Amino acid sequence: MSERLNRYLPEQNVTREAQAAVEAALAAGRAIRKSISGAIEVKSGMSNVVTDADRASGVSIKTILRKNFKTDSILSEETTEAENPKNPLAEKRLWVIDELDGSKNFADGIENVWISIAYVELGEPKVGVVYNPIRNQLYFAQKGQAAYYVGPKYGANKWVKERIFVSKQDDLSNATVETSMSYDASQTINHEIIKLALFSSGITPRPREIGSSVEQLCRVAAGISDLHFHSGLKPWDYAAASVILSEAGAVMKRMDGSEFNPLLDRDNISGNAVLVDKFAKVISEIKGNKEFSEFVSKQIEDFKI
Repeated sequence: MSERLNRYLPEQNVTREAQAAVEAALAAGRAIRKSISGAIEVKSGMSNVVTDADRASGVSIKTILRKNFKTDSILSEETTEAENPKNPLAEKRLWVIDELDGSKNFADGIENVWISIAYVELGEPKVGVVYNPIRNQLYFAQKGQAAYYVGPKYGANKWVKERIFVSKQDDLSNATVETSMSYDASQTINHEIIKLALFSSGITPRPREIGSSVEQLCRVAAGISDLHFHSGLKPWDYAAASVILSEAGAVMKRMDGSEFNPLLDRDNISGNAVLVDKFAKVISEIKGNKEFSEFVSKQIEDFKI
């Protein structure tokens, strides 16, 4: 194992898959940094873009994975639907990749951009690596082996490799709650309605949006924020972060409080168990408030939670 890889990995119990995931993330990071001034293509609306960096990252990741695991399946954001596995849960060995989460940030020169790589066996994520190639920050976890942040320490001129843990905040009113921007207008409306409903219930959490759902989920794992919710993310947003969250002591549930599957479900609440249950209860109360729902439905055609 190279000295560079050692810098990012725990000292023991590192699987071949975990080593390959970190190697692939670092290689993709180098490709992204070389593509700073690359071309930008609009996919569906001005906020949903793909850049040369997305494509270069994907090539680098797949090159490393194919070198190490020739027959493994790959599910990724920038791969066509026909190329992606039809039933990810049935794949014995699967890699789930977001080549560049925060492409619009990258196009705008904002540093909140992340590579996400997960290794999954029969629907269960086993390894999660999330890496920011601009800031050289990495989140890492293996199932049953704890979660780590590796990189520069904020406010201190030093490099750290340290375990991370979810916040212990149990008061929703004092919680820092993150949600991500959505390319789907109806989902964005839903998020704003949830915030309004929280406020009407006397709960005023501190909101934060930074344009990368993958980073926001990792920030919850690290206790930087207390809770994250979203009503429409994809497997490549959730898969790697789900391992990191779980190993940091966090839970992930659907908006209705039921069990969450990172490869199937789109709506999610992530945080410590107490806050997640409280947030799910508020969502339940919103759905059960007929007057509120009818009022909002009259104002907003696409309202749904």
